[in-house]
Amino acid sequence: MAQNIKYYLGIDGGGTKTEFVLVDAKGEMLCSALFGASNPNDIGIDATCVLLSEGIDKVTEGYDRADISVFAGIAGAATGDHASRIADFLRSLGFAKADAASDVRSCLAACLGDADGISVIMGTGSVAYAQCGGQLLRAGGYGYLLCDAGSGFALGQGAILAALQAEDGSGAPTLLRDMVADACGHPCVLDALSEFYRGGKTEIARYAHLIFDAHEKGDAVATEILVRNMQAIANLIRAIGARMGKDHVRAVLCGGLTAKSDVILPILRDALAGDAREYSLSISEAAPVQGALYLAGKL
Repeated sequence: MAQNIKYYLGIDGGGTKTEFVLVDAKGEMLCSALFGASNPNDIGIDATCVLLSEGIDKVTEGYDRADISVFAGIAGAATGDHASRIADFLRSLGFAKADAASDVRSCLAACLGDADGISVIMGTGSVAYAQCGGQLLRAGGYGYLLCDAGSGFALGQGAILAALQAEDGSGAPTLLRDMVADACGHPCVLDALSEFYRGGKTEIARYAHLIFDAHEKGDAVATEILVRNMQAIANLIRAIGARMGKDHVRAVLCGGLTAKSDVILPILRDALAGDAREYSLSISEAAPVQGALYLAGKL
């Protein structure tokens, strides 16, 4: 590490929120801040840079940026030239060291450090990556327009669709009908249809927790949606595990949905049972922003 670096700034940006954490050389937190979504595919690269600037201004106030190394892991940064544009923007702010990449890098660092294994991100979107012998392998993560099963968006979409279908009679009765109606503030879920479309994937992901709430109350429709999505995550783990060529595979999960680890881990273990490989599943003890701090320290 460069001798002039006294502080480290980690930034973790996703489709719902962006976290900023500044620490000193001993790892003690000095300041933190939470802002909104920063995925440039959703809000545009210029808006991403504006949000990053606002968060950085807040957490670095009173500190000399020439003493700070920063790494930003931003969802959507792998698309086009977003990563290089964000990195260039950070470098223009006077930091001693600065770099940016997809939030996948932060999650891998938080989940695995430099060790081999699989990191499964289950936030607003979902994707699985593996580190294996210096190689980076990927499965899924094609975005909500194609397939984002096992994500907050997919669960939120499932909850809203089940509520609408229960309402019009094309689907089975479910507790989700009343839950979604209460959450959107309309007596009929259909009345909120334009709001769902205006809000986009971030708004829809806000309803994901209702799947867990209804499942825990014994709702069969919610349970089916949950199991189907976790089976899709298991398929990502299985596909990447096969490409790693190992008999025992460590898979670490991170992201907002892992707050319900007591629900999702048993379903995932059942879905992976009987596979030729043995899978060790766990929830990351480190948040993605800690992975960004780890990478800031390695610059």
